Amino acid sequence: MGWDREGYRRDVLDPARRSGNVPPPDLYVRYGLPGDISDPGRFAEHIAAVLRYWRELANNRTYAPLAQALITAHGALERNGRLTPRRFAEGRAHARQESMERLRRLADTEAGAATHAGPATVTRLRDAAGGTVSNADVAAALRAAGVRVVREFPHLPPAPHPKQADLARYLKPLGRSLSAEVVFGTAVADGFRLLRGFRLADGRALDAGAISAAQGRVGALPYTDPAKAPSENVLAILRTAAREPGDLDTLLLSEVVEPLRQLARAGFLQRGIASQAAELGLDEDEAGLIAAAVLAPDTLESLRQQVTNELARGRLRSAQRLGAGLPAADPLHERLAALDARMHEVYFAAYEHDGARWLPRLAPGVAAPGEVPLPEGEGWSGVGNGFAAYPALRERLAAALASCDTGTLPSAIAIGALALPRLAAGDGIPARDAAPLYVRHRVALTSAERALGARL
Repeated sequence: MGWDREGYRRDVLDPARRSGNVPPPDLYVRYGLPGDISDPGRFAEHIAAVLRYWRELANNRTYAPLAQALITAHGALERNGRLTPRRFAEGRAHARQESMERLRRLADTEAGAATHAGPATVTRLRDAAGGTVSNADVAAALRAAGVRVVREFPHLPPAPHPKQADLARYLKPLGRSLSAEVVFGTAVADGFRLLRGFRLADGRALDAGAISAAQGRVGALPYTDPAKAPSENVLAILRTAAREPGDLDTLLLSEVVEPLRQLARAGFLQRGIASQAAELGLDEDEAGLIAAAVLAPDTLESLRQQVTNELARGRLRSAQRLGAGLPAADPLHERLAALDARMHEVYFAAYEHDGARWLPRLAPGVAAPGEVPLPEGEGWSGVGNGFAAYPALRERLAAALASCDTGTLPSAIAIGALALPRLAAGDGIPARDAAPLYVRHRVALTSAERALGARL
């Protein structure tokens, strides 16, 4: 029977390896089995093929720990008589029941803090629930818990409107929170919407006509009335904004959003922020959407947009730092080329684990993808998205590589895990002596060196 070894390694083994060499709990996933397999002969043939593959990987430096764990777990299943289609199906049904119950609890907890959820929340709960839980399962659980699931949150002004501070200053002596109250009075508290333009619950819009009518009422106030001057200033700002298409809507939205951002910075949860917005008179659904958007600067879609923007501006290093928060399989990693040095070169090194520590076999360096030195022997595992960015690198090392993982990236956690045993072994140095390891040839001189006429 046909079996995609490479796809199985990429989709099953690599995630398990990155998660600490723990075999996937779902046995169908662990063995790469199709969910509808029921024929005992086909089942046994597939299990045997997967077991042979694990035994091959037991001799591979990168996959040996995971392969041994899988083989050990396989032996336990075999001894307990669980290697049958029926037992696998029963196990999956039980696991799904547990995952769905866990998901229900997670959704209830989410509902205590949020009124709306976007794609990032769905992904987070799906991963936390585990098992065969799907995005659709998560969305259904959230809806059942009273949380509205949306594909995206509304776009909010990235910074306060230039005139918002002036509005706030003029509104303070009036005891008002929103400039719309100067136009419509107490009708604002009865309800209004913002996201498609300001409109009261009774249908009235805040436009040039409404502003002109308010100016007429304020103009009739006696000059001794303390509300006259600040009200006129508020209306003058609104009238000016109304002359530019979209500017008035942006100003009115900014009035609501900026105080909510202060609540977010103070640590308020989304449901609490939404309730504050609703107290102003904002429609309850829009209050939840805006509160969620205020708290979502680091959601996946927003993060992808930030990475894309940084790349468009030529800020590769900034984009790389942001991209570290993306899932390993995100296609943006290929664009980032996190191991790409300047002038289309790559950083490289080769290490071998002797059972206790990692030993350098090829010193760190930098070279063009087609000129990277070859490590001795075979069975090496390539790691890093330089392989995805430069096909010439994979071609150059093809004879030495047994596998290639383009999704794993350096992280602070990995650095700490590598450093801890060395520190425990006494390899540490005083902090004052710590210095970066430079592997690139110098491409610039210091000011002092240039003054002395030095050349590279």
